[in-house]
Amino acid sequence: MRDCTQKYIPGSSWSSIVKNQCISIFEERFASYILPIKDESVSWGESKHGNPVRLLTAKYFRRDFKAENMEMNRLIDDTVASFSLNTKQERAF
Repeated sequence: MRDCTQKYIPGSSWSSIVKNQCISIFEERFASYILPIKDESVSWGESKHGNPVRLLTAKYFRRDFKAENMEMNRLIDDTVASFSLNTKQERAF
C-alpha cells in the first residue's frame, strides 16, 4: 500500500524550487574551480587589440548576472535590445 503522507506543494512554488535547485547544481559544478594565480614566469595571452585575456568566474555565466558598474549594465541592456537578441543569444552575449 502507498504511503500518502507526501507533502503537498502548490504549483506556484515549483518555479522557486526548480530555480533554487538549478542554482545549487550550478554552484556544485563550479565549486572546485579556482582562478589561476598570475605567475610572472607565465606569459599571459593578449587579443589582437592588445587587451589582456581574462578568465571569468562562474558568476559571469549566470542568467541573473549584473555588472558592478551601472554604465556597463546599461550598455549590455542597450545592446541586447538594439540587436533583438533572444534568450539564448543574450546569455551567450
